[in-house]
Amino acid sequence: MDWGTFLGRFHPLLVHLPIGMVILAVILEWLDRYCQPNTRRLVWGLAGLSAVLSIVAGWLLANQGAYENMTLFWHRWSGIAIGICAVLATFWQPKNQLVKKYFSVFTILLLTLAGHLGGRLTHGEHYLTEHAPGWLQDWSGHPAPAPHPSTHLPVDSLRFYPHLIQPFLDQKCVHCHDAAGPNGGLRVDDAAAVFVGGDEGPAVIPGRAEESSLYERVIIDPGHRKFMPPNGDPLSYGEIRLLEFWIQSGADTVQHLKAMAIPKDIEALLARDYALDLRPKPFAEQFDFPPLDSSLVVDLKNKNFLVRNVSTNSHAVEVNVPYGSVNTADLEPIAGNIIALKLEQQTINDFSIFQKMTYLQSLSLRQAQFPSASDLLQLKTLPYLEILNLGQTTINKEDIIALCQQLPRLRKLFIWETGITPEEHEALQQQFESIEIIHHFSFTTKNNDQ
Repeated sequence: MDWGTFLGRFHPLLVHLPIGMVILAVILEWLDRYCQPNTRRLVWGLAGLSAVLSIVAGWLLANQGAYENMTLFWHRWSGIAIGICAVLATFWQPKNQLVKKYFSVFTILLLTLAGHLGGRLTHGEHYLTEHAPGWLQDWSGHPAPAPHPSTHLPVDSLRFYPHLIQPFLDQKCVHCHDAAGPNGGLRVDDAAAVFVGGDEGPAVIPGRAEESSLYERVIIDPGHRKFMPPNGDPLSYGEIRLLEFWIQSGADTVQHLKAMAIPKDIEALLARDYALDLRPKPFAEQFDFPPLDSSLVVDLKNKNFLVRNVSTNSHAVEVNVPYGSVNTADLEPIAGNIIALKLEQQTINDFSIFQKMTYLQSLSLRQAQFPSASDLLQLKTLPYLEILNLGQTTINKEDIIALCQQLPRLRKLFIWETGITPEEHEALQQQFESIEIIHHFSFTTKNNDQ
């Protein structure tokens, strides 16, 4: 049994006794006409006795928790001063009663100071002002904290520490560990200060959550004297798991969420508690495409273009030419919305239109005719092109080599019926292993033993 802890925790109960007794004694001093001296001495005596008991319990309590040193110092000695004043007032009977009255006022001022500092130790410096009107917060020197970036930002914009860790530290820990009152010398209102730590050293040791006091203090038995936070709502399971994962992952304070290898349980936790969907988005939903004027779509349809939305959550479109010939220049008004395009069996004299199709991902030019295969090199301006169909065109091996070298994101290339020999195809596939070069259709059969 820890007697120090047991007795120290009576301080919050005992401290109210001298407060009430001192206030009553001061009132009686100023109403001395209606009160006998012995009555006043009795009240001062009770105030002194309860103050001594409160001081002893408070001293024991101070040895148990990590409190901000300077605030604790002034709270402790102002409390001792109150006890001394109460005991002195019990036996001191000056000839001029007015002196005793002013002495009682001085004791009340000490009581106010000690009470304020005690509240600051327990609840933090901003306890009185955090819900006050804005003008009062500014006047008191404790302006409202700036809001944290919202987790409603796009997932690609979220950083793990400032968007997921710092908010619950601010809510549950900063009131006792900020720049104005860092209990135990520890600040958690600033990312760099967490690594500096407090009286017990760094609060975070990257890669070692179990050895990091910031994590250790929130998972120990809530009845333990070092459990944090000592008051208010403890960290939830989800918050503790996020803190553990952040420390184990290296405790990077600027890393983007999408750049981290998120385990399945964290992914599920973020989906449940933060409404964050970390599943990869379809290509069409990764960009903010402007809406298209319906009259443009109708006009293109009249010119033999078939325009179709690829997703209900995006304005990206795919374009096909089901029949007839077209003028590719007509696609310019919607070029920025096209992610898939089929211009099969068309004659293409101007490749400049492709330079405006920034988000083009799939392009089919099967049986298309163009002045020179070198014109295809203009496709190098397409940063997202992954699938290209050049089947039944006049392209040769050298053209394919030059094209593959210019398209770093290309992953599938169709070249069937182009005059490329099987030997050339094999050599091309060996040269560009990251690209699936499809030269002909093949079927694999499996013989079953009877």
